[in-house]
Parts: sequence; C-alpha cells; structure tokens
Amino acid sequence: MEFIDISADDGNIDDLGEIDTSGQEVYECAALEELDQEDIQDKPSNYGGSLDYESATPIKETRKMMEGPGLEKLMNNLVIANTSYNNPIAPESVEKRLLRIEKELEDISGDQLRDLSPQTAQKLKDTKGLYSQVSKAYKDRLGTIRKVLTEELEADGELEMISLPCIAFDTKDMRRLLNLERRVHNIETLVGPRELTDKSLATELGELAAQAKLIHNDSETLDQFHRRVQEIEKEYENSLLGRKSKDDRVLHRHAVDQMESQESRVNELYRYLGVLKKYGPILPQLTNRIKEINGISMKQTESLNIIRTIDVSIEDLQKQVQQWEEVTQTMEQKLTAQEVELEENIKYFNHTVAKLEDRIRPSNSC
Repeated sequence: MEFIDISADDGNIDDLGEIDTSGQEVYECAALEELDQEDIQDKPSNYGGSLDYESATPIKETRKMMEGPGLEKLMNNLVIANTSYNNPIAPESVEKRLLRIEKELEDISGDQLRDLSPQTAQKLKDTKGLYSQVSKAYKDRLGTIRKVLTEELEADGELEMISLPCIAFDTKDMRRLLNLERRVHNIETLVGPRELTDKSLATELGELAAQAKLIHNDSETLDQFHRRVQEIEKEYENSLLGRKSKDDRVLHRHAVDQMESQESRVNELYRYLGVLKKYGPILPQLTNRIKEINGISMKQTESLNIIRTIDVSIEDLQKQVQQWEEVTQTMEQKLTAQEVELEENIKYFNHTVAKLEDRIRPSNSC
C-alpha cells in the first residue's frame, strides 16, 4: 500500500493527477507556532506515520456517512487529538489563509488599482497569477489524497476504526446514531414532527396509546359513535332530498310521506274527521260565502289593476306635459333672443340710413 504524507512540503505538485474536487474535502493542519527558520528546518515532523486501519463495515456504508446526509452528524462526533492548547488563538488553516489572501487581492484590485504605478500593477498581476497556481495546486493535492484514501479503503473491504494523525472516529457509534435517527423519523411520521406541537415525543406516544386503548375496550362508545354517524348521514340525505323537492311537488310529497309515520297519518285523519263533524252542517254556506268573497276579491284585483294603469298613464301625461313646458320655455327664450337681435339690427340699420342721409344732404345743397 502507498501512503502520501500530507505534512511534507517538498512533494512535486505537478506529478499529482487531476480528479474531481466538487465533493466534500477532509483535511487537517498542524498548529502554528512562532519559530525561527532554522528551528523549522531542524524540527522533525510529528506526522510521519501512516494511516492505521482495522477490519470494519463495508466501504459503501462508510462512504454514505462521509459523503451523504450523515456527514454533518459525522463531523459532530469527531475526536480531535494531539492538538496543542498552549496558544489560546486558533491556528489559521491553509484554506482560510488562501481565502484571506484572495479577499485582500480583491480589495486592492477594487478601488486602489487606479492609484498604483505600472510596476506595482504588474506585481499585483503576478501575485494574482501565483495565487491562482497555489490555490489550484492545493485543491489538486487534497483531491489526490482523498482519491488515494478512497482507493485504499475500497481495496481493504471492511474497517472498524479509521485513524488519522489528528482525527479519529468510530463507525459503530455513527451507525447507532443513524439507526436511532431512522427510528425517530419513523415515529414522527406516525405522530407528526415536533415543530407542530409543544408536547414531547413520549407524551404524544402516551396519548395515542391511551386513546387506542380506550377505543378498543369501549364498545358502547363505538356503538354510540356508529349510531350518530348513521343519523348524520340520514339527515344529510334528507336535506339533499328537501332541496330537490322544492321544485318538484311529486318528489316533495314522496319525501313527506317517507318522513311521516303511519301513526301520525292516522292521527291527522282523526283530526280532519273532528273538524268535518264540527263544520259539516254549515260547510255549504261557508263555501258559498267563500265563493262570493273570492268574486269580490277578483273584482277588487281588477279595479286595482285599472287604477294602477290609470296612475301609470297619469304619470306618463305629467312627464309629457313637463317635457312640453320645457320645450315651450326653450322656444320662448329663443324667440326673445331673436327679437332682441332684430331690434338691434333695426337700430343699426336706422343709424346707417341716417348717416347716408347726412352725407347726401350737403351734395344736394350744392
């Protein structure tokens, strides 16, 4: 097996192959310490060792945890080791450093580019090119490391513990967490998510269990519920039948016959029989009086219709009279205006004739 030491800085970046860097990247860096250049050259690397691995679960499950939705949960369970806590300030990673350099270059290129001299502008351009090369080489190197790690894991099959120089995590705990999350998700699909209620999941399950137990053991409540449902259904059907029977007399009579019981019909017949016995002797006289009253009512209706017609005619005549009055007033105003205009024309004509006579008189005297 071949390993790549990610702490070594003398590797040839050009020899690394191109891979897809669009996925998630996992990398690490050592803590920064302020040392002299000679101390940095003489100090040995702390991460010269190789990766330790043991047999564990298949690589497909591990890849799902590292690249799928479980990545966020995986990062929360990482065990950070061999980290120096002497310096309270967190070390700056290579990625953060590159981002900071990129931001500073953008700030310089924005507003201050006009005030720079040609030499300084050329240096800035060269610096941008160098930054692009370093950033590309950094991404390619991380991608190559990830590819090598993936190929090694696929070749080894199952892993139980994955160890990195500064990072270690147990896949068994992650599998337990994923299994627990799946079970919680299945329960939430039955009782609803926690965002919809203020009660805890245990309380919701207890209430559901109590309601189910009550329904299963209380047959009387179920019978009452069934009868009430039947009554509501019957009332609903009768309401629809009543709406339809408003326009259909036959259907209305049929609906009334269905709603009335046999006993109520018999009682109604007895009531009619009592009324008939009471008013039987005078019924012919009442009939004649009703006919006479009906005739009088019809004549009154005719008279009322005639009066309404006359009233409408009078209103029409009043409207016509009003219109004629308006027309007459308009004609009178126009005639008055023409009379005034004619008088003015006559005055003007007389004045003109007088002037002409005055002109003619001197000529006749001569």
